[in-house]
Amino acid sequence: PSRTRQCTSWQRDQRTLDVCTCIIMIMISVCTAQKILINCKIDESSPAPFRFQTNPKYLKFSQLEIIASAPARRIFSAAIQNVHRSCVKVFKMSKLIHAVKIMFLFGWMFAAADAVAQLKDTNTSAYKFSKGRTEIELFISAHGNIDPHTQFTSFEAARSFGQKIMSETGQPLKRTYTFGPGIHNVGGQGILLNEDDAGSVFSGSNASTTFLSGAIGGTNLTWTETKHNGMRAFVTNLPKNTKYFRQLFVADRVHDRYSSGGNYDNSKTFSRRYTARSDIMEYNHSNAKNPKYAIVYNPGQVEPAYHNQQDVLATIFHCWTATTHRIQDINASNLTLTLYQAPHVDIPRCEHASGKRFYIEDAVEYLSVGEFYRDSVAETITYIPYAHETAETFEAYIPQAVTLITATNTSDISFTGLSFVHGAVDMSGFFEGDCDGQSATNLGSAAIMFTNVSYSVFDHCQCMHVGSFGMSIGGACHNVTVSSSVISDIGAGAMRIGTKVTISEEAAEITDEVVVVDNDLSNGGHVYRMGPGILLEGCEKCHITHNDVHNFTYTGITTGYGFSEWAPAITSTDISFNHIHDIGKGLLSDMACVYTWGGHQPSMHINNNLCHAVASFNPNAGGYGGWGLYNDQTTVGVSWTNNVV
Repeated sequence: PSRTRQCTSWQRDQRTLDVCTCIIMIMISVCTAQKILINCKIDESSPAPFRFQTNPKYLKFSQLEIIASAPARRIFSAAIQNVHRSCVKVFKMSKLIHAVKIMFLFGWMFAAADAVAQLKDTNTSAYKFSKGRTEIELFISAHGNIDPHTQFTSFEAARSFGQKIMSETGQPLKRTYTFGPGIHNVGGQGILLNEDDAGSVFSGSNASTTFLSGAIGGTNLTWTETKHNGMRAFVTNLPKNTKYFRQLFVADRVHDRYSSGGNYDNSKTFSRRYTARSDIMEYNHSNAKNPKYAIVYNPGQVEPAYHNQQDVLATIFHCWTATTHRIQDINASNLTLTLYQAPHVDIPRCEHASGKRFYIEDAVEYLSVGEFYRDSVAETITYIPYAHETAETFEAYIPQAVTLITATNTSDISFTGLSFVHGAVDMSGFFEGDCDGQSATNLGSAAIMFTNVSYSVFDHCQCMHVGSFGMSIGGACHNVTVSSSVISDIGAGAMRIGTKVTISEEAAEITDEVVVVDNDLSNGGHVYRMGPGILLEGCEKCHITHNDVHNFTYTGITTGYGFSEWAPAITSTDISFNHIHDIGKGLLSDMACVYTWGGHQPSMHINNNLCHAVASFNPNAGGYGGWGLYNDQTTVGVSWTNNVV
């Protein structure tokens, strides 16, 4: 104002000068309103000249609805008081003061509406309504230092709030849960969704920065550098009540900071660390007196006894599977290793094609670089680091939840822009029932599990660094689409679609209209070596197209589930335009890019797929069957057209 008064051309008309100055002040306040709303902190004791509604938490000015948290309401009050004092000092005109107050209020009102429209980016409120309060977006922070007025601190808190609003109004309410950047812990049981969550949207700004994790640890673990058998080692105490685990996931690249522009940046990549294990060895022969459970090893291959032997495991290779067992007994006198849980029929059945391979794991005696050992008695983890790793910056995550998302009896849910990471290993597939399931059908779990879910979408997401199947679209699922997503670094296969039902069963039980398109499915079989890229069991009218399926230690895509002629409910499905490559990796036998696993499969069309780089176990040692396209016995009703191998 002082500079404005120096303008001689305006001094002739004091009224014009006053009006122009008021306009300038209003323009300045409108332009800065959004920044003040976001950044300004108001004293709790500031008097409020206006009384606003506090329940529900929004303000009504005529027909304009503005969402406001408690801090935003205090900002309105303080700002109006400040302009009042400024006007008194500058103009000394009571009538003009009232006019400015009214004009300033409307200026703030429209600026605040603009700020509210951008709440997703600026995080100025924990939630916002839209479309006449029929939809609500709830913001969830991964960081405890965020103001609780601006974001919910957990998914459960946001979910409870949304359900409360819906129960109070008695009206349907579409809920969008927006997860902020960082690592959100889903707890030991993962997130459980049911019919109450129908219509919900789960979103993140970017799958490379927003993680839903089933792990504990990370920056909460303190590692101490020490020595183990002359090697550098990091040691930490296990958190209290830590459940069984067989994987560590280490943060390789970390940017966990506020950027210079004030936006939160939290990008991480992770890599898998294995338990301490021996090299792959060749045993002498199976034990003739106990062929289902015992092998005879060569001298020096197995220790007479192991530290914490109750935790030590042995993995035996067969034709198209590899099975992992707890050790029942080691007899050093006759070199016999006896296992719990017999593999399939008996061990000799596939010795002609397995190379008699086996290895020992979870044994501290074999601990080497890049591996860890969990001491269940001392409750510690010992890790042998790579040369570039330091104890001060080492960030490792301990998986605890096998399943990160369980959706049951619900519909119209969607996921976008999220990464689901750090799923624990489920060993029940080996320790219970048939431990020798082809295509990992002995494993009943996945990191993301849908059962009786319909009209739902999984788009532009990642499911990585997990210990079972990546995603299972199970029984009675209808119209589910998985698109433009990445499923990688997985314990078994990437996807499992359908269940073991027949066409004679109720139609509602059969999964149908599943679309899997434009996905990158890779790097599986870390625990269940026989996990395929995609396993289709009982399903109808499914479309598997334009996917990149690669780097699995067994088959790329498997259809059917048994060597019988009875009709499974796998009909009217097409597998087309997929790029399937780097399959087998020389580990197992009897696999292919696309493998039909028996039974009647009417109107199954396998067209226009590109297949290359399939390698079975060494043929010179008995390995066989690294095929491109493979119809196994009893397969009926499948057509193959225009595929390139």
